Amino acid sequence: MAAISVDENFLRKVFQQVDKDRSNAINAIELQSCLSNGTWEPFNAETVKLMITMFDRSHKGQLNFEEFKQLWKYIEDWRQCFQSFDKDKSGYINKDELKLALTTFDYQLSDTFYDLLLSKFFKAGQSKYIQPTSHPQST
Repeated sequence: MAAISVDENFLRKVFQQVDKDRSNAINAIELQSCLSNGTWEPFNAETVKLMITMFDRSHKGQLNFEEFKQLWKYIEDWRQCFQSFDKDKSGYINKDELKLALTTFDYQLSDTFYDLLLSKFFKAGQSKYIQPTSHPQST
């Protein structure tokens, strides 16, 4: 993946918009309110807590600006990885693209497992694709 360069002033503005209580830290509720998963549904609360836990070096259950920058880079790196395997540029990963991605990461899995994986991560009525998580949305 290519190195990500993000304007720190831009990130500071996003951080300030997400930090609704002006505590100079973003808690799980604030982060959840600004995340977009492309479905207009609230972002999964457990996923948000996990994201905070991964980058919260002070163990206070919130992210300061430096930790938020690290989270942003992490999301951007994975978004770029996702896009590199989204060969048809649909914004979704289909079964063949998922197989290519996981094989690239040295996973050798059966077609049955891929079918199970896709059925686990899509909702009834949706096609069998995986869509990426996007960045926090500034409000």
